[in-house]
Amino acid sequence: MTECGWLLSVEDISSIIQSLAVSAVAIPAFLGINSWRKEHVGKRKLQLAEEVLAATYELQSVIEWVRHPASWGDEGNERPNREDEPINRQRLNDAYYSRIARLKADSQQFSKLHAIRPVFRAYFGERAQEPLQVLFTTRNRINSAVAALINQREGEELPQDLRQHYESIIWDMSTPDQPDEVKREVNLAVSQLEAICFPILRTK
Repeated sequence: MTECGWLLSVEDISSIIQSLAVSAVAIPAFLGINSWRKEHVGKRKLQLAEEVLAATYELQSVIEWVRHPASWGDEGNERPNREDEPINRQRLNDAYYSRIARLKADSQQFSKLHAIRPVFRAYFGERAQEPLQVLFTTRNRINSAVAALINQREGEELPQDLRQHYESIIWDMSTPDQPDEVKREVNLAVSQLEAICFPILRTK
């Protein structure tokens, strides 16, 4: 072997050794970063699961309270343009409007969950946030039903079946053995969210 060939071989070996040394440092570092990322994502998913599930339970209770059929005291008397109504109509419309008043009183609970939704969707996927939409849809249905019941022209009445339909949305018609349609939908959404979050929470 010539001296030049020997020198090249030494340089090659030196280059290989340097590459191995770099790899020996880089590979564990990469694996460490990857492990840290997985741990960070896991902790964030755990935090989100706790926050979203707790907020969902709160809204489930809020919706139950909003739909409680009874009205108390002066609930609903802040309703605009009520002074021109006959007293019987005024009382009925106040009872309807009390649903909106209760929703407004707990609007922060909806805002809190609404703020978390995009991040929850990013970590858990589009389908995971579908149960959350049920809660917001229920709120919108209650608002729309109240508006339909109150905003009638003088001397006009809703058909009885339509009035009963709207009242079944704003008032809980459940029995001890049979939840009504709205309550079933909310309970199902909560169960679906529990199925998503519980496996994450049990890894805690």
